[in-house]
Amino acid sequence: MQHLKQFLIFPQMFRVAEGSNGASFILGADDFRLENKVFNSEMQEGENYVRVELDLSGVGANGGAKINAYRMGYAKDDDPTTPFFTIEDDEDLNTLITDKNKTIFTTLIFSVLQVHCPLQLTEPRWEMTSW
Repeated sequence: MQHLKQFLIFPQMFRVAEGSNGASFILGADDFRLENKVFNSEMQEGENYVRVELDLSGVGANGGAKINAYRMGYAKDDDPTTPFFTIEDDEDLNTLITDKNKTIFTTLIFSVLQVHCPLQLTEPRWEMTSW
């Protein structure tokens, strides 16, 4: 069996507008392989994407910042309004993003490591820098 490793890095620089509660960006929209159910392992077809959102609505409050990831078109239970996963209550994230600095230029780096052995392991990871 062939072993395959992939390491994908998606850096995104942005600035949250004054008065806004967050920012988001889209990864892999309209992949032709997912627009046709013949190429989708779950026999889904149509609109497809992953959206990563930096939610700042809780900054300065008890909740703090959150990173939400939404998935659409990969599986039949995908819902564009319900996060596929959320990173919240994270000490590093809440130390980096405060009420004072939430509107400065920021780079969010979202990386995915996939290892295909007999099993597939997927480990999402995030980093953030501000200046």
